[in-house]
Amino acid sequence: MTGFRRLLVVVTDAGDAAPALDRAVGLCRASGGVLTVLGIVDPPLPAPGADGAEAAALRRAVARERELLDARVDALLATARAAGVAADGKVETGLPLQVAIGTAVRGRYDLMVKAVDDRAAGARAPRGPLDQSLLREHPGALWIEQPGVPAELRRVLVAINPDPAVPEEYRLSVDLLRSAALVAQVTRAELQVLHAWKLFGEWRSVYDRWTDPELAPLLGATLNRHVGYVDRALAEAGLAEAKLRRHLVHQRASRAIIDTVRAEAIDLLVMGTVGRTGIPGFLIGNTAERVLGEVECSVLTRKPDGFASPVLA
Repeated sequence: MTGFRRLLVVVTDAGDAAPALDRAVGLCRASGGVLTVLGIVDPPLPAPGADGAEAAALRRAVARERELLDARVDALLATARAAGVAADGKVETGLPLQVAIGTAVRGRYDLMVKAVDDRAAGARAPRGPLDQSLLREHPGALWIEQPGVPAELRRVLVAINPDPAVPEEYRLSVDLLRSAALVAQVTRAELQVLHAWKLFGEWRSVYDRWTDPELAPLLGATLNRHVGYVDRALAEAGLAEAKLRRHLVHQRASRAIIDTVRAEAIDLLVMGTVGRTGIPGFLIGNTAERVLGEVECSVLTRKPDGFASPVLA
């Protein structure tokens, strides 16, 4: 993503869309971009064996819901235009995941922005089912706005794994750095970079038989190698001289990201949800699944170039 020129704000009947619109408006004003507000009505299915009267009642319910969503979209558009942003809108009926992803891909939007869905009482996940499905299956850049995050972002954390031996992850790491730097620039936030590293095969039982002195030279050499990986990715992203904070953490990636988000009071986490070759939508090592299931900041995620969403298959 080279800029925030075309933004798609997704609105459903679950949750308050205002935080997502406010974030999108701020990004558009900084970049001179335009936005589209997409309202999605998820039609209920009639029960098996339903008669004509029940089907007619469902149609009337969907029509009322569409009227309400039309009014919400119009109000959001008025807010965006009052802020000086070019905006248009529409309401579609269909399965929200398919409508949102299909619209984003066909319209070549740079970024999809969505507020967190309302969750059932007692739900542990910080995002709702549609949010989680979009994080897994949307092929483009996706911003999930968490309620309560300051309008002026203070700290942006980007998690990368720029191992040149894995070209897909290295290229994605460079893209993530550029995206995070762009956000930090337009929002005047502090940029922090996290890379979690380990020895090859670490946390397997073989290392339990080694003493710390025996491991020290290997740990030092491995850390130096990973510092070089980060330096190379920063240079390729144009950030070699940028003012930022680095975290090179000797820890499992998911734990390192979660702990850093909490310790640093991060407002926005930028990370990849990486599709394994041949398994569209699968998250490598479940790292992203663990992280996104626990952190309660806003998130901006990206997929590798060429990711094939199963929704579009």
